[in-house]
Amino acid sequence: MLRPWTTDEIAQLRQLAKDGKLAKRIGATLHRGEATILRKAEELGIEIRRSSIRMRPPNVPTHAERTTIIALHQSRPLPFGVGQATLEGLLQKHWITMSSGVWQATPTGLDAILRKIPLQD
Repeated sequence: MLRPWTTDEIAQLRQLAKDGKLAKRIGATLHRGEATILRKAEELGIEIRRSSIRMRPPNVPTHAERTTIIALHQSRPLPFGVGQATLEGLLQKHWITMSSGVWQATPTGLDAILRKIPLQD
Protein backbone atom coordinates (compact mmCIF):
# COMPACT_ATOMS: atom_id res chain seq x y z
CA MET A 1 0.00 0.00 0.00
CA LEU A 2 1.28 3.45 -0.89
CA ARG A 3 2.08 5.77 1.98
CA PRO A 4 1.02 9.35 1.25
CA TRP A 5 3.67 12.05 1.36
CA THR A 6 3.47 14.58 4.19
CA THR A 7 4.34 18.24 3.71
CA ASP A 8 7.30 17.73 6.07
CA GLU A 9 8.62 14.86 3.92
CA ILE A 10 8.28 16.96 0.76
CA ALA A 11 10.14 19.83 2.43
CA GLN A 12 12.84 17.38 3.54
CA LEU A 13 13.02 15.93 0.01
CA ARG A 14 13.50 19.43 -1.42
CA GLN A 15 16.22 20.31 1.11
CA LEU A 16 18.13 17.04 0.72
CA ALA A 17 18.02 17.37 -3.07
CA LYS A 18 19.20 20.99 -2.79
CA ASP A 19 22.07 19.75 -0.57
CA GLY A 20 23.11 17.42 -3.42
CA LYS A 21 22.20 14.12 -1.77
CA LEU A 22 21.66 11.03 -3.90
CA ALA A 23 18.20 9.46 -4.27
CA LYS A 24 19.41 6.40 -2.36
CA ARG A 25 20.54 8.53 0.61
CA ILE A 26 17.32 10.58 0.53
CA GLY A 27 15.31 7.35 0.48
CA ALA A 28 17.14 6.04 3.54
CA THR A 29 16.50 9.30 5.38
CA LEU A 30 12.80 9.34 4.49
CA HIS A 31 12.36 5.55 4.80
CA ARG A 32 11.26 5.25 1.18
CA GLY A 33 12.64 3.43 -1.83
CA GLU A 34 14.97 5.06 -4.33
CA ALA A 35 12.42 4.67 -7.17
CA THR A 36 9.74 6.33 -5.02
CA ILE A 37 12.07 9.25 -4.32
CA LEU A 38 12.88 9.66 -8.02
CA ARG A 39 9.20 9.51 -9.02
CA LYS A 40 8.16 12.10 -6.43
CA ALA A 41 11.07 14.37 -7.36
CA GLU A 42 10.11 14.17 -11.03
CA GLU A 43 6.48 14.89 -10.16
CA LEU A 44 7.53 17.98 -8.19
CA GLY A 45 10.16 19.11 -10.69
CA ILE A 46 13.01 18.57 -8.23
CA GLU A 47 16.48 17.75 -9.60
CA ILE A 48 18.04 14.74 -7.85
CA ARG A 49 21.72 13.95 -8.24
CA ARG A 50 22.02 10.52 -9.86
CA SER A 51 25.75 9.96 -9.62
CA SER A 52 27.87 9.46 -6.56
CA ILE A 53 30.67 11.37 -8.25
CA ARG A 54 30.58 14.98 -7.20
CA MET A 55 30.98 17.72 -9.69
CA ARG A 56 34.64 18.53 -9.76
CA PRO A 57 35.47 22.20 -9.21
CA PRO A 58 37.25 23.63 -12.28
CA ASN A 59 40.42 24.26 -10.25
CA VAL A 60 40.77 20.52 -9.48
CA PRO A 61 42.29 18.57 -12.40
CA THR A 62 40.70 15.44 -13.81
CA HIS A 63 42.67 12.20 -13.93
CA ALA A 64 43.66 12.86 -17.56
CA GLU A 65 44.77 16.38 -16.69
CA ARG A 66 46.77 15.18 -13.67
CA THR A 67 48.56 12.43 -15.56
CA THR A 68 49.33 14.83 -18.42
CA ILE A 69 50.80 17.46 -16.09
CA ILE A 70 52.92 14.82 -14.35
CA ALA A 71 54.10 13.35 -17.66
CA LEU A 72 55.11 16.77 -18.98
CA HIS A 73 56.86 17.64 -15.73
CA GLN A 74 58.85 14.39 -15.91
CA SER A 75 59.54 14.82 -19.66
CA ARG A 76 57.64 11.62 -20.48
CA PRO A 77 55.30 11.03 -23.43
CA LEU A 78 51.70 12.08 -23.10
CA PRO A 79 49.41 9.42 -21.59
CA PHE A 80 47.32 7.32 -23.99
CA GLY A 81 44.10 9.07 -24.94
CA VAL A 82 45.27 12.61 -24.20
CA GLY A 83 44.48 14.74 -27.20
CA GLN A 84 44.22 18.29 -28.38
CA ALA A 85 41.11 19.05 -26.28
CA THR A 86 42.89 18.06 -23.04
CA LEU A 87 45.95 20.12 -23.97
CA GLU A 88 43.82 23.15 -24.87
CA GLY A 89 41.97 22.89 -21.56
CA LEU A 90 45.24 22.71 -19.64
CA LEU A 91 46.59 25.66 -21.62
CA GLN A 92 43.46 27.74 -20.84
CA LYS A 93 43.87 26.99 -17.13
CA HIS A 94 47.56 27.99 -17.37
CA TRP A 95 48.57 24.53 -16.11
CA ILE A 96 50.85 23.94 -19.11
CA THR A 97 52.71 26.10 -21.60
CA MET A 98 54.54 25.65 -24.89
CA SER A 99 58.20 26.64 -24.77
CA SER A 100 60.52 26.20 -27.78
CA GLY A 101 58.00 23.81 -29.34
CA VAL A 102 57.81 21.61 -26.22
CA TRP A 103 54.87 21.31 -23.81
CA GLN A 104 55.85 21.97 -20.18
CA ALA A 105 53.99 21.89 -16.87
CA THR A 106 53.77 25.29 -15.18
CA PRO A 107 54.13 25.94 -11.44
CA THR A 108 50.37 26.59 -11.42
CA GLY A 109 49.82 23.15 -12.96
CA LEU A 110 52.07 21.50 -10.41
CA ASP A 111 50.09 23.21 -7.64
CA ALA A 112 46.84 22.02 -9.23
CA ILE A 113 47.79 18.34 -9.05
CA LEU A 114 48.19 18.68 -5.29
CA ARG A 115 44.53 19.69 -4.84
CA LYS A 116 42.25 17.14 -3.22
CA ILE A 117 39.75 15.29 -5.40
CA PRO A 118 36.20 15.63 -3.95
CA LEU A 119 35.06 12.51 -2.14
CA GLN A 120 31.92 10.56 -2.96
CA ASP A 121 28.87 10.67 -0.68
